[in-house]
Amino acid sequence: MWRDDRGRESDLTCPDILTKHAGRTNHGPDGDNGANQKEDDVKLIPMTAAVALLCAGAAQAVEESDYLLESAQDLADLCGAPGDMSAIHMCHGFLVGVGQMHQGIVEAVGASIYCVPDDTDVTRDSFSAEFAQWIAANPEKGELVARRGLLEFATVRFPCQ
Repeated sequence: MWRDDRGRESDLTCPDILTKHAGRTNHGPDGDNGANQKEDDVKLIPMTAAVALLCAGAAQAVEESDYLLESAQDLADLCGAPGDMSAIHMCHGFLVGVGQMHQGIVEAVGASIYCVPDDTDVTRDSFSAEFAQWIAANPEKGELVARRGLLEFATVRFPCQ
């Protein structure tokens, strides 16, 4: 059982998600009787690939519940699994999303939460590994929501002068 971003409960499993649309047909109001089916199926390929990657990692080193990102510890578990590509991709996607959110705040209000130097040689891989190590060294921070824990780490790692 898990909750989606609107708080609704679901007991769908990875196979359920992957096969949800497998047997559907397109019988829209325009009466095309499936003429747009191929186009619709092509649109589903990226989503299906992403779900498959996430599901593949769920059976490996990290726990399936880590993918819900309910805590900074969940994010650290994903970021600290270098041999699990789906976990690393999920971690990197979350890092990029929070980074874009931060950039939007900077553009909207002109204030930064953290300040990455222009000449930094930090990569997503090194940053995610450092974050996982920081959570391990500060287990109380693992109880924070994922976004908050990541931002607290970023303020420690890249303080504004």
